This record gives sequence, C-alpha cells and structure tokens, in this order.
Amino acid sequence: MTELDKKMQMNDISTSINHMDRNTEFILDSIHAAVFILDTDGKICLLRGKLLQKLHLDPIDYIGKEFKLFFSDIPQIHEGIVKALSGYECKNEFMLKDHYLEVHYSPVTEEDNSITGIIGTATDITAIKKTEEALQKSEGRFRSLADNIPGAAYDYFYHQDGTRSQQYMGPGLEEIIGKTLDDDSGKMDIVFSRIHPDDIDKIRREGKIAEETDTTLDCEYRVLSDFGNYIWVRSIGRATPETDGSYHWQGVLIDVTRQKRIEEERQKLRERFLDAQKKESLSILAGGIAHDFNNLLVGILGNASLALTEISGNPSLQRTIQAIEQSAERAAELTRQILAYSGKGHFIVEEFNLSDLVLEMNQLLKATVSRKAILQLNTDSSLPLIKGDISQFRQILLNLAINSSEALDNHTGFIIIKTGRAFLKSNVLSKLILGETRKEGLFVYLEVEDNGSGMKAETINKIFDPFFSTKFTGRGLGLASVLGIVEGHKGAIKVKSSENVGTTIRIYFPTVHEYDEDVTETRTTEDMKPTIATILVADDEPSVLLLAKRSLEIAGFRVLTANDGAECIRIVNESQDSISAIILDMKMPKYDGKETFDYLLENKFDIPVIISSGISFDETQREFRDYPVFAFLQKPYRPVTLINTVHKTLEL
Repeated sequence: MTELDKKMQMNDISTSINHMDRNTEFILDSIHAAVFILDTDGKICLLRGKLLQKLHLDPIDYIGKEFKLFFSDIPQIHEGIVKALSGYECKNEFMLKDHYLEVHYSPVTEEDNSITGIIGTATDITAIKKTEEALQKSEGRFRSLADNIPGAAYDYFYHQDGTRSQQYMGPGLEEIIGKTLDDDSGKMDIVFSRIHPDDIDKIRREGKIAEETDTTLDCEYRVLSDFGNYIWVRSIGRATPETDGSYHWQGVLIDVTRQKRIEEERQKLRERFLDAQKKESLSILAGGIAHDFNNLLVGILGNASLALTEISGNPSLQRTIQAIEQSAERAAELTRQILAYSGKGHFIVEEFNLSDLVLEMNQLLKATVSRKAILQLNTDSSLPLIKGDISQFRQILLNLAINSSEALDNHTGFIIIKTGRAFLKSNVLSKLILGETRKEGLFVYLEVEDNGSGMKAETINKIFDPFFSTKFTGRGLGLASVLGIVEGHKGAIKVKSSENVGTTIRIYFPTVHEYDEDVTETRTTEDMKPTIATILVADDEPSVLLLAKRSLEIAGFRVLTANDGAECIRIVNESQDSISAIILDMKMPKYDGKETFDYLLENKFDIPVIISSGISFDETQREFRDYPVFAFLQKPYRPVTLINTVHKTLEL
C-alpha cells in the first residue's frame, strides 16, 4: 500500500468518524478516559472522552493537527507514537496539567499488516498515584520506625511444615548477634538455629500457647552471638492465623543481656545482704553466749584454783579439782572459738612470718592428721611479715588440716600446706569470701589442699556455718571459727572443691604496711655499685617507664625503653649485643609480654628476662612455668625493689 493509499484510507476513517451515529458519540463522550486516533503523520483524527473536560482540552482545537504541536514538551508521547508506528503496542505515564495519565498506544493495521495509524486511550491515574505515594511514605515511615526501634523488628510466616518465610528483619539484629547477612530472608532462621539448647523447648512451648490462645508472646531466651558467647534476648510478638494453616508472626527482639546481668548482680547483692544479716545475727548471738559463759568460767576456774591451795594434803581431792579446772580450760577454749567466730576475740597482735609458723607446727600437724595422710609443706621462705594473733593462726591451720584429714575418709591421700604471696586487685577480691570490703594490695596466703571427697557447690556455701559438717553432727564451730578469725584479721577466703577430686582452701592476709619482700635489704639506690650494664624496659605505661629509667640510671645503668612489644623486638634486633637484661611487662599492645618472650626464645636471644606484672605471683608463675624467667617483679614496686631484682638477676 502506497503512502497515498494510506492517506486516502485515513481520510475515509476520519469521514466515517465524522459521520458516526449519535450512540457511538454518546459512548465515547461518556467514558472516563480519552480516546484518540492519529494518522501516520501524527495528525489527530479523533479525540473524545470525559477526561478532556478535566484537562480543559477542546477537541475542536486539536482535530486535523499534529500531536507534536501541542505536546512537544512531553517526550513520553513522542516515544509512544514512534513505537506504535513501528508496530509495537506500548504504554507510558506522564504528568499533564497536574494529572497523572497512563496512555496506551496501539498500531492500526491492514490485512497485509501495513500500519495506517494509531489508536490510543488515556486514563487519569492521579488517585492511584497519590495512593501509591502515600503507601510508599507510610512504608518508609514504618521501615524507619522499625529500623530505629531498640532491638530488631521481625515479620515472618510460620508454616505447618515448620519452615519460615521471612518478610522483614530489622538491622538491629546485627547489633544483637554480631552478624551481617547479605540475604535478609534467612536472618530469623539464624536466630532460631542459635537458641541455647536448654531454651528451645521453652520458646516452642510459649510460641504454641501464643498461637492457640491468640495472646502476646513475651519470652526471654539465650542466643549464641558471633563472638562465641550467649546473649539474652526478649521476644515480644503476636501470631495471626492464616487460611492455609500458617501463622503470621510480627514482633521485636530486644537484647536484654545488660538487664539480666544487672538482675544477677542485684540478686548477688541481696544474697550477700542476707548472708551478712545472718552472720551478724549469729555473731551477736555467739558473742553474747561467749560473754556470759566466760563470766561463769571465771567463777569456776577461780574457785577451783582457790580450792587447790586449800587442800594440799588431799591428793585425791586435788586430782578431782584439777580435772574440773582442765574441763573449765577446755570450755574457755570453746569460748575463744566462739569469740573468734563473732569477730570479737581478743587478739595478741604481733608481727610474724607465716612460713615460719607453718614449719614450727610441722610435728603437731603430723600428729593431728590421719596416719594415712601424706603431709607436704611448700613454704615461701621470704614472705613479707603479717600482723596477727599467732595462737589464732595456729587454730586456723589446725582446723584446716583436720578438715582435710577428715575429707580423706580414712583413705590414703595427700594434704599439701602452702604459703605464698599475691597482689590482689579489687575485681579479684570481690569474688572472695569476705573480700568485698578489702582494699587491693599485697597479701600473704595460707593454702591447704587435699585430694579427699570434695564438695558440691551448694555445700561450699554452708561450710562456714556453725556446727555444719559433711561427716557427722556435733563437730562444733570448726571452719566457722576460721571465718571469724579471718574476718578479724581483715583477710579473705577462696574455696575450690570438686566431688571426688578434692578441696583447696586459700586464706589471704594483708601484709604489714611498712614491709614487702625487699624492705629488709640494707642497700639503697645511693650505695649501689656503678655499672655499665644496659637494661631494656618494655612497658606501655609512660609513668612506669619513667620511674624505671630514672631509678636504674641513678644506680648506674644505661637504660633503653620500649612502649610496646613490637618496639622491644626492634630494639633487641638493633642492640642485642649491648643489652644485659630485659624487664618485660605482661600486658602491652601489639605484642604482649608472652608473645615478645616467645619471639626472643624462637630467635635464640640469650638475654635474661625479668617479668613485671600487676597480677598475682602465682598466676604469673603458672603462665610462665615453661619459660626461663630469671625473676618476677611485682607491681607496684619501689625503686630499691627494682634495682635489687636487677642486681640479683645480673649477680652484681
């Protein structure tokens, strides 16, 4: 078909349109849209419909004229006409006179598929667009709210086969469990796969109850985080039943780990308070009984003594009164134990060495414990002095030894009595019995260990109660008096026990304030022999480096300093031949003391190493038991202690 034929056909169409019957005109003018017909040149052949009135368009102004003359500023119209004239149906959207229009374009074809024009419709979708925008804004507000609420909002379907279809999971989940997922759809499955085994049945049971009773789920359970620890989460949600038998769950997960810890701390404080109240009540009762009992014993012992002086000629009666006197003395010893438990005992305070006391009691201890017990003494000969009543300390040691002997239950076993020292920080003291109110500092300890029957955790909490025993009743005050003596001497107790393994009881006592392991040294920094030795001090604390450098330089040493393990290694590599010793702090950035020591050993640097640390001597010894450590320098230390340690290491 030629272009002339097409134009003639379109003219025929236009003529037919112009002569259409009134019914067709009525139908076209009644629809809530606009119908248009264009020829292949883009001229408007037909333009009818109610939408024209909304747009204030008069068809008379447009018929026979090209579309582009009126709508050249709307590229979508041009694109639609081009596609339709190319034989494709299409649609697009655009704004015209404050109205959103959706326009459909269709080619008009003949039997030979030739295109003779375009027929199209325009529909006003302004209301739909505004609804969509409102929905988008609403969804945006909801997502913003869900993304910013504490915790992680969730939305998922729980199906009858046990699977879940996640619709939404808030970004707060990553803060809770520490995991970033590219695929949001699996986050809720991650949560359920990490629930603590002991909590799985609880969450299933409470979830099912919420589904069946149409109530709100409010459940706390533990979830494994990416950091390897369990955190507590609280799930608050509601399930809506669906027609296919599934449930639509919506709710929020909240991290309540901190609240749980606070609750636990409060519970511990309540328990400590109740325990303190119990001890205070028993202490008052014990003190009152002991006081009254002592008054009675004064009369018994006093009169017995007087009677002995008056019946010197009657040996039989003398022996009877002496027996009364001895019984009264034993009763007096019991009152001393009661007073010791109450913390009101009379102490004869003096300074002494705990190791010397243990060695002095060796024979008495051997005679006291079971014959099947193998007694071992492991004492530190250079302990700092402590203050206290020596007789009370003897009682502590005897009670602990007897307790261990009874734990062996007439079987062969060992009892190890050990003394030592430890610098205790506040956080360590807070975990000890009687340790909450103690000030951090240097302590001397007495430790008694056995491989007897051991105890359960609930038993450990009762061993210091009066008259408590795991063997039989009626044993008296025993460890209760030990508790009182320790409290009176401002000490603290650590108990470690396992059934069928054994028990270790360690008691810490504060040292005499003016004494530490080096106070008895007569040398001072002023009378140290000059030396040309070079000491490398590695510590991340500037004040420690400054103190060590000045102290050692006064004593005649050349000093190199490093503020971390990496710098220490660099200095050793550069100056290894001139370094006489290294003072190595345990806790440093980049490389800590142990990692730095490992490097020195691996690279065969033959330089004496002194370990410096603020943790306890025992703990440091355990950590470095396989290392060739020349000395241990306990923080905080005095200059004379530092210099003495270096001199001892270098054998100066």
